[in-house]
Amino acid sequence: MITTTFKSFTCLSACLLLGACVEPKGGGTRSADPTSTDEPGLATATGLSAFAPATVNVHRLTRIVREKQGNTTIQAHIELIDRWGDSVKWPGKLVFELYQDMTGGTGIAGGPEQVNVWSLDLNDAEANAKAYDRVTRTYRATLTDVGLAQRSRQRLTLRVGFNPPDGRQLTVSYQLEE
Repeated sequence: MITTTFKSFTCLSACLLLGACVEPKGGGTRSADPTSTDEPGLATATGLSAFAPATVNVHRLTRIVREKQGNTTIQAHIELIDRWGDSVKWPGKLVFELYQDMTGGTGIAGGPEQVNVWSLDLNDAEANAKAYDRVTRTYRATLTDVGLAQRSRQRLTLRVGFNPPDGRQLTVSYQLEE
């Protein structure tokens, strides 16, 4: 009985001693001021969460899909990235704008023409979770009724805007390839 008690006490003492020496990744201590930007905390100096998206990215999985029935869709994969470069989930609204280059390869300036606009509301928690793909860590959206002419090899640009509830607007443009 005394031996069992001594072994338990020794294990407990070793765990407490070793646990006291463990530091978090990166070492050091965190700032007590949650609005400080010197070290990561719970908020930034602007009052936004430290984990709020800082940029929006169109993931390389985004592609044009031409179906046998003649329908054209775009499978969009959008990634929201925080200030540390990690993918995040966040409420807001995604706006997709598709532009077609009207030069037609002739070099005559026709400029881009807007083909279509779509939006995806991510403010509802259930809709946000449904649109989020946990494997790729992106929001997936199938953009239907693209409205492209049946010509092949068109130069297309997808412009994506993300509008979080704090009023900011994050945008990115992406050249689509067939």
